Amino acid sequence: MSILNKPEYSSIKIILLVVAVGVLGYFVFFSGGARGLDQSGKAVSETLVDEVLPGGMPGGEFGGVSISTEFVSSEAVIVEPADAPGEKDVATFVVTFLVSAEGGDAFLDKSCKENSANVDGQGVEYFLRTKSKNTPIACVFAVTDGILGDGDFSYIVPEGESREFALSVSVQADADHTTQMLLGSLNWGIEGGEANVDQFYSTGFGPASEYKTDMLFLNVM
Repeated sequence: MSILNKPEYSSIKIILLVVAVGVLGYFVFFSGGARGLDQSGKAVSETLVDEVLPGGMPGGEFGGVSISTEFVSSEAVIVEPADAPGEKDVATFVVTFLVSAEGGDAFLDKSCKENSANVDGQGVEYFLRTKSKNTPIACVFAVTDGILGDGDFSYIVPEGESREFALSVSVQADADHTTQMLLGSLNWGIEGGEANVDQFYSTGFGPASEYKTDMLFLNVM
């Protein structure tokens, strides 16, 4: 009879089992099991270097008013190709979508900005992959259906209706790279005026969504 099978040594067996489980858990966590791996075996946290991607709170309902979006189309095109030494590609990225309001009128800030900390009145937030290799030179957030009734700072989406919007971003390449534009969030509120547009909608946005352009290779001569 093994010495560890004796009743007086049962507590020792339990201690050894606990230690073994702890060592196994430590190994799994620090070898990447707790972070998740991609198909190449790299930790997920290592695959997003230089790619700051959308996140944040959905923010689709406030004060009894809710908004929702529907993707319409996207486009990515080089508008000024680099064809001589020292020149850089200039590209324009466009995402077009519908915004609907329920429970009351919704107001969308007319401005737009590249991703950073959310600030009231920032407008539409967008993201660029490999952002360190290109420079944004223009950003326009516009309503495409020509409906009147907009304020100085905000577009109005009437209760029970939808309006079509387009976000257009132009960038200049700083190095050869592949990039795309992604919609990050919509800055909206239930009253007009820049100070009142204090909600941030991001439901359904992100790298796995439709609210992005195709990838586009930009060149520097």
